[in-house]
Amino acid sequence: MPKVLIIEDEASIRAVLKDILKDQKELKLEVDEAKDGAEGLAKLESENYDLVFCDIKMPKMDGMEVLAQSKAKGIATTFVNMNTPEQTLLDLKYLLMEAGQKFVRFSPIAYIY
Repeated sequence: MPKVLIIEDEASIRAVLKDILKDQKELKLEVDEAKDGAEGLAKLESENYDLVFCDIKMPKMDGMEVLAQSKAKGIATTFVNMNTPEQTLLDLKYLLMEAGQKFVRFSPIAYIY
């Protein structure tokens, strides 16, 4: 069963994304959640996830720091980063590449491998 982690500080966004993922019954996803980057990184260190949805702007630890620390610790998973409208795509791409990402594709959600 594929494991997905949602790292998002807004409870309503976490709940909607979790509902959308759980509705994909044919995928048989196990969905876990974290309310901030620090909690998310702790979960990444203790469990293996196939996919991580991670907000960029969060208190305690932002999504960039989660990305950078997970890469530095050798955590191998795919990140889907969710950004806010005020972040320009070029600024975001630069920050993601600096955090150790190899590929950035922009769409309504940025897919990070």
